[in-house]
Amino acid sequence: MLPFKALPIINNGINFENLASGKYSVKLADINGCELTIPVNIPFTEKLSTIDFASLPKEVCKGQEVSLKVNNPNQKLEWYLDGALLPTASTADFKFSKDLQELSTAKTGKYTVIAKNVSGCEVKGEYTLINNKNALKADFLIPTQAFVGDTVVCLDITKPVPDRVEWTLPGDAFEISSNNSKNVSAFVNQGNYTIQMKAFLGECENTVKHEIQINGAKKPTDAIEEDVNAEMVKSIKVFPNPNDGNFKINIETASTDEISLSLVKNLTGEAVYKTVKAGQTKYELNLNLSLQNGLYILIVKAKDIQKQIRIMVNN
Repeated sequence: MLPFKALPIINNGINFENLASGKYSVKLADINGCELTIPVNIPFTEKLSTIDFASLPKEVCKGQEVSLKVNNPNQKLEWYLDGALLPTASTADFKFSKDLQELSTAKTGKYTVIAKNVSGCEVKGEYTLINNKNALKADFLIPTQAFVGDTVVCLDITKPVPDRVEWTLPGDAFEISSNNSKNVSAFVNQGNYTIQMKAFLGECENTVKHEIQINGAKKPTDAIEEDVNAEMVKSIKVFPNPNDGNFKINIETASTDEISLSLVKNLTGEAVYKTVKAGQTKYELNLNLSLQNGLYILIVKAKDIQKQIRIMVNN
């Protein structure tokens, strides 16, 4: 039996405070010495977790659903929209998980959810769903340069993920393939060109354009080669390019001095691969890397010389 502190009799009753969970016995006795023992069980109360919707977008496209996750399992939940209690059954506007821990909806308004444990303690979370036609931010990755006849890959990175996209290519480009995530094309003439992508989500539309420089045709090959004509580095080849992270690098140098290689993300500068080589004038590296789609830069350093080559990853 656990110890407890009894407070003075209040309204013909005894009030107990600050009792921990566990099993108790309450013993009552009258003036004649007759006793009555009453067992009392105070159940364990699970701790409530903070309800945080800060990671959800501030504004969304009309028709775009958001998911409100409570992360307080086995607790009593109450959901409100603009102060009105919501029914717990799913409808066309409100889709609840079986345990009511998640609500998916596209209906605008101020949402409030209250989680309560068996002791009556509660936590509250609030989120206001607002529609904005400018909530969609369209963008795509594209190399800044390519050669006539090269495969040019454009990768959609629109946030949030759109329902669909439309690609618009210049007249000197022919389309090889196209879908919502990427466009693959090639150019028949050199020059500076603009590629456009329009993204759609709900009632939102957003358009973005990027430039690409197409250089004169090179010798047909599945490799990209840059003639660096430097004192130390004679040539760098990467093939195939684009690739899925599995590719070869061939480097020829003028001496056996040390060279270093780094592969970095074009957008962030984060290095995803590094190595140092020495003792030869020709190197062949076979790489099989787990890389995200996008543009990468291979940097080769030899003494005070630094050369770069672009690599497009398309899984």
